Amino acid sequence: VEERISGGALRSDETLSAALTGAARTGGSLHLIGLTSDGMIHANVHHLRELLHVAALFAVPEVRIHAITDGRDVADGTGATYLETVEGYAEEAGIGRIATVTGRGYALDKSGDLSLTGRAARAIADGAGHLIGEPKDALATTGR
Repeated sequence: VEERISGGALRSDETLSAALTGAARTGGSLHLIGLTSDGMIHANVHHLRELLHVAALFAVPEVRIHAITDGRDVADGTGATYLETVEGYAEEAGIGRIATVTGRGYALDKSGDLSLTGRAARAIADGAGHLIGEPKDALATTGR
């Protein structure tokens, strides 16, 4: 992913271009889901920056970001900083807003507890969960 971003190949990727063209043509929304940290084990929040800029180039009307806070590959208590980073990327690109915030322990649970991943999926797909004004305020309920 790093190589495709730094080389500019992501902006000309045929599959991504087709999806973004379709969203722009139909007035659809693009949903971006991923870890919002720079732990570099499974993801890097900086990838989101490029995806937002590419979506803006294609004039996608709406981008909804489903942020998964890390809590594992980064220091405790850094979630709010990463959410602010995401909000800054959206502002810079002129597109996107955080729609949901969930923790890695729910969205990426490895124990097989479907009630955890189910809660994250329902929040993303159906908007189920606690409605909170500012994304970083969601972290106050967990202390992270």
